[in-house]
Amino acid sequence: MRAFLWTTRPLAAYHYAMRKTIIAFASVAGLLVQPLMAQEKKVTEETVAKPAMTLEERKRVDARLLDNLLARLYASTSERQAKAIETTILQLWLRNYSPSVEVLMQQAINAINDDEHSSALTLLDTVLEIAPDYAEAWNKRATVHYFTQDYERALADIEQVLELEPRHFSALSGRALVQQAMGNKKAALQAFRQALEIHPFMAGAKAAIKALKKDVEGERI
Repeated sequence: MRAFLWTTRPLAAYHYAMRKTIIAFASVAGLLVQPLMAQEKKVTEETVAKPAMTLEERKRVDARLLDNLLARLYASTSERQAKAIETTILQLWLRNYSPSVEVLMQQAINAINDDEHSSALTLLDTVLEIAPDYAEAWNKRATVHYFTQDYERALADIEQVLELEPRHFSALSGRALVQQAMGNKKAALQAFRQALEIHPFMAGAKAAIKALKKDVEGERI
């Protein structure tokens, strides 16, 4: 695995966590969502109970589940609880309703994990031509641009993610990482804070904020 770009230790740890997240969700088809509370279980059971559900019905069920999970994430009281909810949210964001798109996305994630960035970009370009409203494809392409230090394109793709899903805490943290890499510490601090407003236990974000806050605001921490 290639060396990370960060030199500040808290941010290096956060960058590592970001990369581990990509690897953790490399298997699209095999992901199983375990409901976290009775309300989420009811929504999931509705999906199972209606095998002939239309595409629009499936999207509505997933949207309800995502809303419930994000509300629970915001109200979470421990890192362990938040991590379980985060896992399910990331699975939902990775989901697509086209089998061919899911196959291409799987191949793109495999390429990212193998540091085959050119192949990953080609695959993700194809995915976005087919499914331009697939927020997670924009997010993964932003990640590749970040790894290749193409920061302007990374930021442009992150904006697409947030236009489609403003609550995408991973994209917000990605914006922070890119801004930090570009030397824009104030913008990075703001983006990390926005991510924490959605995900209060996001891995490494508090440490990153602490480091950036000292530089940006000159506060004694």
